[in-house]
Amino acid sequence: MRVLITGASGQLGSALLREASKQGTTSVAAYNSRPLHGGLQMDITQHEQVRTAIKEAAPDYVIHAAAFTNVDACEVEPKRAWDVNALGTKHVVDACDEQGTNVVYISTDYVFDGDNGPYSEDHPTHPINVYGESKLAGERFTLARSGNAVARVCVLYGPGHPNFVTWVIDSLRAHTPINVVNDQYNTPTYVGNCARALLRMCELGLTGVYHVSGREQVNRYDFACAIADVFGLNEKLINVTTTDTLRQQARRPMNSSLSVEKAERALGMRLANVREGLTLLRDEWR
Repeated sequence: MRVLITGASGQLGSALLREASKQGTTSVAAYNSRPLHGGLQMDITQHEQVRTAIKEAAPDYVIHAAAFTNVDACEVEPKRAWDVNALGTKHVVDACDEQGTNVVYISTDYVFDGDNGPYSEDHPTHPINVYGESKLAGERFTLARSGNAVARVCVLYGPGHPNFVTWVIDSLRAHTPINVVNDQYNTPTYVGNCARALLRMCELGLTGVYHVSGREQVNRYDFACAIADVFGLNEKLINVTTTDTLRQQARRPMNSSLSVEKAERALGMRLANVREGLTLLRDEWR
């Protein structure tokens, strides 16, 4: 199996390259602004460039992880969010359709409003911010072609890229107090576990929508405390706050947790809970 990974220099893309190498799966890295040795430069907002790159790579699958993921910046730059997350996805899907290649599109828990989590795959979507709206549009472009799949992820964390977990660890190691909300719930996703699941989706030829996140619902404060415990850091530096104190540009869903039972059944694998995922990360760093 030959897999092209868009956004290959990002957090999930990097993990997919590592996991593909472990499994002996042939992978092609596509990047935009952060070059990768041996990779293909591909700006997904440029249709012809996408067509040329996918034709040249001739993959069996494209895992489309490239996205504009800064939730607050999407509110400020809605056109960019649409151009990258929606139209960019359409460009990838159209080019793959021409080549007879299937797509696994990486989406987000933010397609939900957070009022009724945890969510199953068949729960009605209702995004409450520009990021979620643009990613939902990408889902629809993806699913308009038969043979494609959508994989929703939630609070990705792993090595090599800034994320919530690395922020907590770096802050506590520097003995810096941090404020963390206790009213936002989600299902944090260890990126290595997620990458393995996504490659398995390609191997099995799965189609439709799957939630490929962590399997355990937790609020951000309790997650931060779990991080401190697993990494042997001072939990007393973590202070409780609530979302309304943060004055964030974009609204956040209060409970965007994802139910993973469908994915676990289809994949024949267990997705990591909070402590399992953090332990895998700790061991990977060691």
